[in-house]
Amino acid sequence: MPSYNKGLFIVDSLASVLNQTYPNWELIIIDDTSTDNSRVILEDWKLKDARIFVHYNAHNIGASGCRNQGISFSKGEYVIFLDADDILLPNCLDNRVQKTIENVDFNMWIFSMGVFTEKIGDDLRKWNPKSKSSLSDFLQHKLPWSILQVIWRKSFLLITGGFDERFERLQDVELHTKALLHPEVKISLHAELLDCYYRIDEKRLNFNPVDFLQRWVKSAVLYYSIYVSKAEVINSKKYLIGTIYHSYIQLLLNYKNGRIATAAFSELEKILLNSDVRISFKRRVLFKILKSNNTSIVKIPGLNRIVLFLLIHIFS
Repeated sequence: MPSYNKGLFIVDSLASVLNQTYPNWELIIIDDTSTDNSRVILEDWKLKDARIFVHYNAHNIGASGCRNQGISFSKGEYVIFLDADDILLPNCLDNRVQKTIENVDFNMWIFSMGVFTEKIGDDLRKWNPKSKSSLSDFLQHKLPWSILQVIWRKSFLLITGGFDERFERLQDVELHTKALLHPEVKISLHAELLDCYYRIDEKRLNFNPVDFLQRWVKSAVLYYSIYVSKAEVINSKKYLIGTIYHSYIQLLLNYKNGRIATAAFSELEKILLNSDVRISFKRRVLFKILKSNNTSIVKIPGLNRIVLFLLIHIFS
C-alpha cells in the first residue's frame, strides 16, 4: 500500500484488511513523505497488529517507487496492490487464495471490483474482467481491469521487472501491458467474484488539475513510445492511438469545465499531439473534430465513439 497524504481515507482501508477472514497476510505500507496526519494514524494501527509493517521514505519517490519497495519487502508468495483509499471486502483474500489453489498453473488471477464515492453502495458501477482481448484493450486504454483486481504470483511479478518508475500516471496500465506481452503470462479471470471497491471521490486526489494532466499526458506519450515497436510486431500498433485519444479527451473535458486555462491546455495539447507519436494528417483532422465537438456548447452525441473507431480501424 503506497500512501501519500491519505489520512482522510486510510483508516477505512486499514480496517478492511484487518477484517479479512483469511489470516495469513502481511500489510506493507510505504508512506511517501506524507505531511498530513498519516504518520500518527499508521503508528497507531501498527501497534494493533504485528502483521502491519510501515516504511517511511526520506524523499518522495512516487507511487511506482513505493510499490516496488513494497515488493522488495514482501515475504509472501503472492502480492496484491491496495491503494490507501480503497476497500477490500472481508472475504477478498479468502476468495483469491482459493482461486490460486484451484488454478495453480496461472500467475495472474483477476477479480471483479465495485466503485464508490463516499460509502459502498452509492455507485452501482462494476469492473468485470471479461475481456477477450486484454492486451489490445490496454493498448487503446479500454481498461479491462485495474491494479486492485489482480493477485500476482510474486515470482512472475519479479520477472516482469515491476513498475516502471518513469511513469507518474498510467503506472498500472504499463505494468499490465508489460505482463501481458511476457511469454510466460497466464491469466485467470473470475468476473463472478466481486471482492474489492475503488474510491472515486475526487477529494482523494493529491494534485491540482494542471499537475494531474501534465503527468497523464507525459505518461501517455512515454507509454506510446515504449510500446509502439512491440505492438507493431504483433500487428497491434493501431490500438495505441486509443491511449492518445483518451488522454486528449481528459484534456478537453478539463479545459471546457474551466479547470485548466487556455495556455496550459495549449501546452499540453502540443506535447500530446506533436511528440514522437507522429500522428498522420488524417488522424490530426479527426483530433480537430474531437476538439470542436468537446469544446462546443452543443455536443453531438456519439461522435466521440465514431472518431475513436476511425482513428483505430480506418486511418491506422
